[in-house]
Amino acid sequence: MDDGLVHTMRWGFQRPWSNAIVNAREDKLGSVWEEPFANRRCVIPASAYYEWSGQAGRKQTHCFSAADGGMLWIAGIWEEHAEHGNCYNMVTTTPNSFASAYHDRMPALLTVLQIPAYMAGEMDCFRPPEDLLVVADVPSPLKGNPAQGQLF
Repeated sequence: MDDGLVHTMRWGFQRPWSNAIVNAREDKLGSVWEEPFANRRCVIPASAYYEWSGQAGRKQTHCFSAADGGMLWIAGIWEEHAEHGNCYNMVTTTPNSFASAYHDRMPALLTVLQIPAYMAGEMDCFRPPEDLLVVADVPSPLKGNPAQGQLF
Protein backbone atom coordinates (compact mmCIF):
# COMPACT_ATOMS: atom_id res chain seq x y z
CA MET A 1 0.00 0.00 0.00
CA ASP A 2 2.88 2.39 -0.72
CA ASP A 3 0.61 4.55 -2.85
CA GLY A 4 1.22 7.91 -1.17
CA LEU A 5 -2.45 8.21 -0.22
CA VAL A 6 -4.11 8.68 3.14
CA HIS A 7 -5.78 5.55 4.53
CA THR A 8 -7.99 5.13 7.56
CA MET A 9 -6.64 2.43 9.87
CA ARG A 10 -7.36 1.09 13.34
CA TRP A 11 -4.80 1.99 16.02
CA GLY A 12 -3.20 -1.04 17.64
CA PHE A 13 -2.10 -4.55 16.80
CA GLN A 14 -3.76 -7.59 18.35
CA ARG A 15 -1.74 -10.48 19.65
CA PRO A 16 -2.82 -13.56 21.65
CA TRP A 17 -1.59 -11.85 24.84
CA SER A 18 -3.00 -8.35 24.11
CA ASN A 19 -5.84 -6.75 22.17
CA ALA A 20 -4.21 -3.35 21.93
CA ILE A 21 -0.47 -3.02 21.34
CA VAL A 22 -0.26 0.63 20.28
CA ASN A 23 3.49 1.34 20.36
CA ALA A 24 6.47 -0.30 18.69
CA ARG A 25 9.67 0.53 20.56
CA GLU A 26 12.55 1.68 18.37
CA ASP A 27 14.91 -0.75 20.14
CA LYS A 28 12.69 -3.67 19.04
CA LEU A 29 12.41 -2.75 15.35
CA GLY A 30 15.14 -5.27 14.50
CA SER A 31 13.46 -8.13 16.37
CA VAL A 32 9.79 -8.10 17.43
CA TRP A 33 8.77 -5.59 14.73
CA GLU A 34 11.38 -6.48 12.10
CA GLU A 35 9.02 -7.67 9.36
CA PRO A 36 6.48 -4.81 9.43
CA PHE A 37 9.29 -2.26 9.90
CA ALA A 38 11.10 -3.60 6.83
CA ASN A 39 8.01 -3.93 4.66
CA ARG A 40 5.10 -1.82 5.91
CA ARG A 41 6.10 1.63 7.10
CA CYS A 42 3.60 4.44 7.36
CA VAL A 43 3.47 8.00 8.64
CA ILE A 44 0.82 8.93 11.20
CA PRO A 45 -0.45 12.51 11.15
CA ALA A 46 -1.36 13.93 14.54
CA SER A 47 -2.35 17.32 15.84
CA ALA A 48 -0.96 16.43 19.30
CA TYR A 49 -0.08 13.61 21.65
CA TYR A 50 -0.56 13.24 25.40
CA GLU A 51 1.51 12.05 28.34
CA TRP A 52 0.59 11.83 32.03
CA SER A 53 2.72 12.43 35.10
CA GLY A 54 2.23 12.33 38.84
CA GLN A 55 0.67 9.99 41.35
CA ALA A 56 -2.15 7.57 40.48
CA GLY A 57 -5.49 9.26 40.91
CA ARG A 58 -3.90 12.71 40.66
CA LYS A 59 -2.12 12.53 37.32
CA GLN A 60 -1.58 15.67 35.30
CA THR A 61 -2.22 15.48 31.54
CA HIS A 62 0.35 17.10 29.25
CA CYS A 63 -0.56 17.89 25.63
CA PHE A 64 2.38 18.02 23.21
CA SER A 65 1.86 19.79 19.89
CA ALA A 66 3.99 21.22 17.10
CA ALA A 67 5.72 24.46 18.05
CA ASP A 68 4.80 25.94 14.66
CA GLY A 69 1.11 25.06 15.10
CA GLY A 70 1.25 22.52 12.27
CA MET A 71 0.92 18.76 12.19
CA LEU A 72 3.14 16.21 13.89
CA TRP A 73 4.34 13.31 11.73
CA ILE A 74 4.97 10.06 13.60
CA ALA A 75 6.87 7.07 12.23
CA GLY A 76 4.61 4.03 12.11
CA ILE A 77 4.22 0.48 10.93
CA TRP A 78 1.07 -1.29 9.78
CA GLU A 79 -0.38 -4.74 9.19
CA GLU A 80 -3.59 -6.27 7.94
CA HIS A 81 -5.89 -7.96 10.45
CA ALA A 82 -8.62 -10.40 9.36
CA GLU A 83 -11.29 -8.78 11.54
CA HIS A 84 -10.19 -5.14 11.78
CA GLY A 85 -8.61 -4.49 8.38
CA ASN A 86 -5.46 -2.40 8.24
CA CYS A 87 -4.06 -1.52 11.68
CA TYR A 88 -1.17 0.76 12.58
CA ASN A 89 1.25 1.07 15.45
CA MET A 90 3.35 4.13 16.27
CA VAL A 91 7.11 3.85 16.72
CA THR A 92 8.37 5.21 20.03
CA THR A 93 11.91 6.27 20.84
CA THR A 94 14.08 7.66 23.62
CA PRO A 95 12.78 11.14 24.38
CA ASN A 96 14.69 14.25 23.48
CA SER A 97 15.68 16.51 26.37
CA PHE A 98 12.43 18.52 26.11
CA ALA A 99 10.10 15.49 26.36
CA SER A 100 12.23 13.55 28.87
CA ALA A 101 10.97 15.76 31.71
CA TYR A 102 7.53 14.20 31.17
CA HIS A 103 8.07 10.57 30.07
CA ASP A 104 10.78 8.00 29.36
CA ARG A 105 9.53 7.40 25.77
CA MET A 106 8.10 9.61 23.04
CA PRO A 107 6.66 9.11 19.56
CA ALA A 108 9.31 8.88 16.84
CA LEU A 109 8.53 12.28 15.34
CA LEU A 110 9.64 12.98 11.79
CA THR A 111 10.25 16.32 10.14
CA VAL A 112 8.63 16.79 6.73
CA LEU A 113 12.07 16.41 5.15
CA GLN A 114 12.62 13.03 6.87
CA ILE A 115 9.38 11.43 5.65
CA PRO A 116 10.66 10.29 2.21
CA ALA A 117 13.78 8.71 3.75
CA TYR A 118 11.69 6.93 6.38
CA MET A 119 9.21 5.59 3.82
CA ALA A 120 12.08 4.43 1.59
CA GLY A 121 13.55 2.41 4.47
CA GLU A 122 16.61 4.62 4.81
CA MET A 123 15.92 5.66 8.43
CA ASP A 124 16.25 3.23 11.29
CA CYS A 125 16.91 5.56 14.21
CA PHE A 126 15.02 8.59 15.39
CA ARG A 127 16.17 11.76 17.13
CA PRO A 128 13.25 14.19 17.27
CA PRO A 129 14.46 17.79 17.21
CA GLU A 130 14.50 19.62 20.55
CA ASP A 131 12.56 22.63 19.27
CA LEU A 132 9.78 20.71 17.52
CA LEU A 133 7.30 20.65 20.43
CA VAL A 134 5.45 22.81 22.89
CA VAL A 135 3.59 21.41 25.89
CA ALA A 136 0.55 22.54 27.85
CA ASP A 137 -1.08 21.10 30.97
CA VAL A 138 -4.67 20.25 30.05
CA PRO A 139 -7.65 18.29 31.41
CA SER A 140 -7.50 14.61 30.44
CA PRO A 141 -9.11 13.87 27.06
CA LEU A 142 -9.95 10.40 28.39
CA LYS A 143 -12.51 11.56 30.94
CA GLY A 144 -15.97 10.38 29.94
CA ASN A 145 -14.65 7.63 27.61
CA PRO A 146 -14.50 9.53 24.30
CA ALA A 147 -14.59 7.73 20.99
CA GLN A 148 -11.14 7.10 19.50
CA GLY A 149 -11.77 9.64 16.74
CA GLN A 150 -12.22 12.41 19.27
CA LEU A 151 -8.61 11.98 20.38
CA PHE A 152 -7.07 12.57 16.94
